[in-house]
Formats: sequence, structure tokens, C-alpha cells
Amino acid sequence: MFKMKKLLFALAVLFCPNLYAQEVTGCLGNNFGDNLATVKANMTSRPGFKFNSETASGVSYINGQYGKYECIGVALQLYKNQLHTIKVLLYVKNPPKVMDMYYEIVDELQIKYGIQPEYLHEYKYPYQANDGHTPTAIKLGYADIACIFRFPNDRVITVNISETLTIKVAYQDANLARAAIEESKKNNQKDY
Repeated sequence: MFKMKKLLFALAVLFCPNLYAQEVTGCLGNNFGDNLATVKANMTSRPGFKFNSETASGVSYINGQYGKYECIGVALQLYKNQLHTIKVLLYVKNPPKVMDMYYEIVDELQIKYGIQPEYLHEYKYPYQANDGHTPTAIKLGYADIACIFRFPNDRVITVNISETLTIKVAYQDANLARAAIEESKKNNQKDY
């Protein structure tokens, strides 16, 4: 009987990996839905982060740490005073090893949340995966490297490498983000 339970559990984990996934609620001490005052208090209490700017749609900070990684900056976006997106921009100390750092971050997120990412790696000729020239391809715009973790609660984490060889990790509540985008479109179209 005990062996049967273990077998059923193993099959459930194998065929339903998201069944045991930890829910993403935000990052850096901030939760989706937090108001601006709470976000600012959370970020101010974190060592190393320095206030950078504030706009009608959010607030940003420079420096600080994201786990063991050094931050260039963090942007926190709000809609109707509710946090919907956290973008963390990471400094890559050794640009030729950017892919190693990218996979290390992806692996750490996969372990923490128990969910498989969807890889969105695209190369353009003359570059291809595993050719030893990925950092050059990214810098020249011949490779797009990203992945997305999709959660059942319509939240996502994306990890991507920019053409400047920095890594961005973005946490997003897709429902709040969609509402912000729709309102922004309506506001932009008022003058047409």
C-alpha cells in the first residue's frame, strides 16, 4: 500500500508539475497589490537600495541585492495604487559568462517555485545555440534569450538578457498589468 502511494505521488509530480508549485506573490519584500507607501517602506528598509525616482505609475531604486546578485536597479510599477510589476536589473560581472548567470538564476527560481520555465531562445544566422558566441550574438541583436515561468494564478516571472548583457528578472501580476495597459491605451487614444 505504501509503495502504491509513493508511486501515485511520483506520477502526480511528473505529470502535474505545477500541482506542487509555490505561488509567486512578489519579490524583495513587496507583494502584488501593495500600495505605494508600503512599497516605499519595504524598499527603504532593504539594505543597499537607494531611492532613484518616482512617477505617477511607480517608483525606482538603484543598487541593492537580489539574492546573491548585485542590482543595477529595481522598478516597481503600480496601477490604481496597487503594485503589479517588479523589474530587477542585474549587473553581470563577467559578460562572457552571462549565460551561466542566466541559467543559475533560472535554476534558482525553478527550485524555489517548483515550476518549469518555458524557454524562448531565438538565434539568427550566422549564430546558433551552443556555438560559443552567444554573448556576441546577444550584443549584436542576433539572439534573444528569455524564459517565462507561468503560474496558475495568472502571475509570471520572466528572465531575459538585454543587448547590454544585463539580466532582467520581472515579476508580474498579469491581471493588474493588463488593466494598467488598457487604461494607458485609452488615455493615449483620447487625443486621436
